[in-house]
Amino acid sequence: MPHIPHEIGLAICTPIPFEKTASGTVANAMVSVEWQRARAALVMPTNYNLIEVFVDGEEVGDARNYAVQRVMEHTPRPKYLFFLDYDVIVPPDAITKLVFRAEQFPDRDIFAGVYCSKGSPPEPLLYEGDGLGCYWDWAIGDLLFNITGVHMGLTLIRTSLFDKLQRDEKHPLFLTEDTVEVKPTGVCRRRGTEDLYFCRRLREEIDGERILIDTSVLAPHLNHATRVQYGLPMDSTPVKRAKWMREGKPKEGKPLLQALDMGAGDYRREWPGYETSTTDLRPDTKPTYVMDSLWLNLPDGSFDLIASSHHLEHIPRFQQERVWAEIFRVCKPGGKIEHIVPNGEWAAAKLIEVEGGRDGDGYEDLLNVLYGAQESHGYERTLNLHYFVYTPAIAKALAEAAGFVDVECEGYKQVPEHGYNLVIKGRKLAVGKEKPVKETAPESKPELPPAIAKRIRRVKTKNHETNGHAKRKRLPCKVR
Repeated sequence: MPHIPHEIGLAICTPIPFEKTASGTVANAMVSVEWQRARAALVMPTNYNLIEVFVDGEEVGDARNYAVQRVMEHTPRPKYLFFLDYDVIVPPDAITKLVFRAEQFPDRDIFAGVYCSKGSPPEPLLYEGDGLGCYWDWAIGDLLFNITGVHMGLTLIRTSLFDKLQRDEKHPLFLTEDTVEVKPTGVCRRRGTEDLYFCRRLREEIDGERILIDTSVLAPHLNHATRVQYGLPMDSTPVKRAKWMREGKPKEGKPLLQALDMGAGDYRREWPGYETSTTDLRPDTKPTYVMDSLWLNLPDGSFDLIASSHHLEHIPRFQQERVWAEIFRVCKPGGKIEHIVPNGEWAAAKLIEVEGGRDGDGYEDLLNVLYGAQESHGYERTLNLHYFVYTPAIAKALAEAAGFVDVECEGYKQVPEHGYNLVIKGRKLAVGKEKPVKETAPESKPELPPAIAKRIRRVKTKNHETNGHAKRKRLPCKVR
């Protein structure tokens, strides 16, 4: 039997300070009931071994340095170190979300959630630049790529980062600064927390941005003395921009329905009677939410309409079922979908015409449909490359397998004006108001037809597992 190595995926450390007791002795600070219950409910990623690193009675900067030392000396070395402070009430999905981000963004090394200062008003401990205060320009659910300084109390760090930094007694990774210097012009006092010291060292010693914030990982910050939990103020920008938290603004006495346009880029589309939010992974396109379509940081049943235009084909074929599951999850019961993708059926017919000499000008559109416009529109190739080809049959099967009903796929055969566009429409059953035409067992779900499942799922052969990668313009929206 072959030897299977046992690796360590995660190390968790909660530094516990000493405090004076009523009798005057010194003992470990007590954690709260709320903290213990949240810690016990913390969900771990599947197939992850973990170790706990205990550091008691140390100043917080020294405690974090000691935790790093213990982790780096451990055999086997954990892949990640997660700091969770004893006054941060961690959400149950914090580690699974942050580990997911770490696996998807290998160029980043620090992945943090959000908690606020214990003050009035509470401030998110996120910073863009030094000396400019906290960073407010985001919405709950965004991924933030521009942060230069962050807390360490709800933070996952890739341990390979520590190999890139000098660390010894003279060069600590974390240092709480509190110095006084007398100058001719007066007394200069320098104070700084250990987390921002660490972030400053990263900026000075390592090229590139290293921090990614997942703002859907929100945690209360507990004051042990008063039992008050601090979080984002309800009138703050991140909360007000989270449109899924409120109904649309009334218009003529009726609330607006909520629409989500996924992967919208620079395009801004509108539907009568809807207030539209957008998502995109590129912050420079200024979407409503900066997030990945494969992992929407939005609650279940948030939107009445889920739409996209020439976006889904940019998602790899083995992740198509995943993105359709997300579309179904955030769609409200009774809500609708409207997705526009390039039509592979049109491309097949056009290829016959082009090769037969009947359409000499159709080759450019044919290549765009199959492979994407790539660099021709000024985008990076990886952002404008097609990883999947939709046909009416494939589109209908994916939508129905996700759970949508009344799925219709309109292409050039049904509406000639669509050209190379394929429009996928459908709806989600309204809970308690209707039943599917065909009754199914409550625990069952629609399955992809085997012929289509083979095209988008990994298939194991005798010698290897194929993954598609080894084998193998945003176009204007014409339909509203």
